[in-house]
Amino acid sequence: MNIIFNIYMYLPENILSYILLFITPNISFRSICADNLIRQKNKFKHIILISKLLKININMEIYNNIKVILYLIEKYNLYQRSYEYFYKPPILYDILLKDYNIQMKPNRYLNYNEILLEEIKQIISIIPLSLEADYGCFLEGRNKITPLYIACVNQNIKVETIEFLIKNGANINSKIEINQDEISILDDLNNLVEISDIISKDRFDTVKKIFERS
Repeated sequence: MNIIFNIYMYLPENILSYILLFITPNISFRSICADNLIRQKNKFKHIILISKLLKININMEIYNNIKVILYLIEKYNLYQRSYEYFYKPPILYDILLKDYNIQMKPNRYLNYNEILLEEIKQIISIIPLSLEADYGCFLEGRNKITPLYIACVNQNIKVETIEFLIKNGANINSKIEINQDEISILDDLNNLVEISDIISKDRFDTVKKIFERS
C-alpha cells in the first residue's frame, strides 16, 4: 500500500486530479433516496481523505450538497419517506406543508419560520426538478398537487415564498385534478374561498395578484 501511495506522490498534479475526478462518485439528485445518498456521502469521505494525503484540492460542492439534502430529509420526511424513489423529488412538499396537517387544516398555533424560505432556496438550487413534483398530496380529493399550489393554499407560508417559487420556474398554469377533472390553481383556490375556511379571501386576492403580474 505504501509503495502504491509513494508512486502516486510522484505523479504530476494534473494526473492526480484526473484520477480523483474519475473515482469521485457522480451524484444524481433526480431521485433522492436517503440510503443511496448516505452511501455516496461515505464514499466521498474516502475521496476527501485521499485528496488531503495527496495534497490535491477537490470540488467539495457535491459533498456539501449531499449533507444539506440529508439534513433536510431528516428534518422534513413525511412525503419524502413514501415517494423518495420518484423521478421528481417530493421534499418541497414536506417543507411547504410545515404546520399543516394532511387534510389541509391549518394549525393556527404554529407560525411560519423564516428558516423555511432559506431551506426552500437550498433545495431548489440543488434539485431544481423538485419544483415540478405533481404526483403526491392527495388533499381533499385533489391530485397532481404541485409545490406552488401548496404554498398558495397554506396560509402559514408567506407570499414572498410564492413569489420566489414562481421566479424560479414554478408553473402558474399547471392544473390540478379533482375527481379526474382538471382545474387551474386560481380557480380551485377561488372555489375554496367560497365553500370553506381553508383559504381566506384576502389570501386568494393576494395570490391572484401575484399570478397576474408573473
